[in-house]
Order: sequence, then C-alpha cells, then structure tokens
Amino acid sequence: MQAIELKTTLPDLDSKIYKMFQLGARLIAITGNDLGNGKFELIYHFSKASEITNLKVEIDENTTVESVTGLFPYAELMESELVDYFGIKVNGAKANVFLEPGSGICTPLRKSKKTEPEKKEEKASAAQEKPEKEGATSKGGVS
Repeated sequence: MQAIELKTTLPDLDSKIYKMFQLGARLIAITGNDLGNGKFELIYHFSKASEITNLKVEIDENTTVESVTGLFPYAELMESELVDYFGIKVNGAKANVFLEPGSGICTPLRKSKKTEPEKKEEKASAAQEKPEKEGATSKGGVS
C-alpha cells in the first residue's frame, strides 16, 4: 500500500478535499495533533484503491475550519472528536458528543488542557445536603 503525504494551506484546504471527493477517494479518518503554542495540525486521511493520501494543514486555535460532511456525511463524528478533544472549531460540528457537559473535562487531548471551572456554590450546597451516616466517625469507622 502506498502512502502519499500532501501539505496544504487553509485557503486551499476545501478545494483539495473536494478534489479527493471528485477522484472517488474515501475519507477514512481525520487526525488532530496539538503542536503547542496554539497551533494544530489536521490530517485528512483518504483511501482510494491501494493508495492512502494524508492531506495535512496547520491551523491556529482561533481558526474555524469548514465541515466536510457535505461531501462525506459520515465525517460528523470525526469532526465532533476534533471539537470535543482539542477544542478545534469546525463550522457546524456538534460539541459535547463525547464529553459530558459539566463533567469538568474539556479538550483532554490538548497539551494545555482546559477544564471547566468548578461551581463553588453547587459544590457547597451538595455537601450541605448530604447527611452523614448515623454512628459514623470522621475516619469512616462506626462508633
């Protein structure tokens, strides 16, 4: 199996993806890679016959990339992974598909992980509402 690596720029990304679609290539995966310093590499992996084409583009954390679901509808989950795990902005992609909102986990595959701030009021009120077991000591034993 032959692998081809192609680098492109963000302005040319959509036309290169469309060209792969016209050639009859299948999108088999989209990989995100955190390069650090707010830079990311996206790799669109295509397959046609016995050839794999890896289309690479570098973006910064404030860039929004266009969805490819118009050409490859099954890419919806791939794009949601980029959103949930890296915080990459994909136009039209759903967020919170893989990570539960309010879980405190946000963008776990980023080098500089972002987490949702804890809400102190909720934490304090939850502790007040939790009754202690009768006869339990502070060390977990029973008196």
